[in-house]
Amino acid sequence: MSIFNGRQIQLVNLVGQVDKVEVPPKLINLILNNINKRLKLRNLEGGRLQGRILKLKISQGELEMAAFIMINPS
Repeated sequence: MSIFNGRQIQLVNLVGQVDKVEVPPKLINLILNNINKRLKLRNLEGGRLQGRILKLKISQGELEMAAFIMINPS
């Protein structure tokens, strides 16, 4: 997982298996491209919610994130 411009979460370098058979990278990339388009924080801004990811660190069994979220109630 990576962050692009503080506004988009991107899933990267994923592998998959079905019945212990590796899924072709082309199929994984097709699925990832669709998912990554939906993970844009800008999609939330029209609904009076704004967010930015300032820091993201993922290690085995641990996730560390610093984020900014603003809610406009009007």
